[in-house]
Amino acid sequence: TVEYEETGWYDGQVYVKDPEMLARDRLLGTYTVRPIVERVRKTLLACGAGVFVSLAALNSIDAPQYGVDRPAWESNGGAGFFSERSASYYEPQDEEDEAEEEAAEQARYEAAMDRYARDNSEAKSAKFSEVFVGKYADPKHPGCAREILGSGSTLTVRGADGTPGCTNGEDTREWSLSGVVKGEGEILIDFSPKGGPANLLGKWTGKGVLF
Repeated sequence: TVEYEETGWYDGQVYVKDPEMLARDRLLGTYTVRPIVERVRKTLLACGAGVFVSLAALNSIDAPQYGVDRPAWESNGGAGFFSERSASYYEPQDEEDEAEEEAAEQARYEAAMDRYARDNSEAKSAKFSEVFVGKYADPKHPGCAREILGSGSTLTVRGADGTPGCTNGEDTREWSLSGVVKGEGEILIDFSPKGGPANLLGKWTGKGVLF
């Protein structure tokens, strides 16, 4: 059997648009298609102009630090040339410069570690100092004020001495000392203003400070 497709008189027929359809298509082309084509054309022209200006600007740049020494290039007829200044940017550093850079990096690292250790120590001291802050009683000076004030690693010890106590209206002499928290449960107090040792170690017993 032979397969075939039926055809008719309408094959190859050309349809002519009627005036209404033709007017509609012309309006679409004028107010829809043509503005888009114009925008595309202007965009392409602007891009081309930008590329041209960029190439012209790059061609006029004199940047020896990047290997472009235009006066030397022009004096040499545009041929390749060697520039000591340009080549120096691509050569490795000498040992002296590397040693100085390493020393500076080491110094920055040590400074950062010192700050970290100092901040950590101050934070621990501030935490340990909380147990010392408060009012105390001195058995050698009954009735006389004893108080530790402050926060952080440095504390202030204030008090008064009588003869020797302060319970019978004796004349009192007030004093103030400085103390530094050494670690957990330990404090160093400077008793030199009262004629004592400069760094007397006191330990927290849970109820008071024992020297």
